[in-house]
Amino acid sequence: LDASTGAQTQAVTGLAGAGQSSLLDDVTIAGTTYVLLWRYQGKLHCLANSGSSYSLLWQDNTTFSSLTTVSTLSMGPDYAYAVRDGTDQVVRVAWSTLGVTSETAVTISPATNDIVACHYDEESDSVIVLDADGNLFVYTPNLSTLLRSNLATGIGVIPFTDPMLSKRMKSGSDKIAIKSYIGNDVSEFRI
Repeated sequence: LDASTGAQTQAVTGLAGAGQSSLLDDVTIAGTTYVLLWRYQGKLHCLANSGSSYSLLWQDNTTFSSLTTVSTLSMGPDYAYAVRDGTDQVVRVAWSTLGVTSETAVTISPATNDIVACHYDEESDSVIVLDADGNLFVYTPNLSTLLRSNLATGIGVIPFTDPMLSKRMKSGSDKIAIKSYIGNDVSEFRI
């Protein structure tokens, strides 16, 4: 859709059944925008746009066991990251222009509660993870190294996954914002 007018500019074809319980996120690499679309029960599609229109790059109708229920999705240049309600894990999905190469459920061991959001930050090339106690963790893109954490944010967050936080966590250059579960407080943190 055109954001200024609301008019539909293009209908993407070939997304068989993709409308059911779909989440999506995008990343731009070398002038091409890629959109990863998650469909109910762990099926993935990838769109690409290097000019003025999107086309279906690939679709993987494999049912990925760790992606059957997903509440947030964030996409980086090598991996996508998904969060499921009620777990202390982030699912790391390795992807390329040819398709999905692997899926790995990574336990966020410093977390003191369930993970509620994760966000790939292009500026810092890192992944920000938030648990339900308001603890923040910053990881390398492969989720193998914890770079830093903030265990004393003092905020209570929504005790279940908030889909908007995967893309909307970013509030400006080098900053993220999190809304408190109780009240109307918004806390901003430097990455």
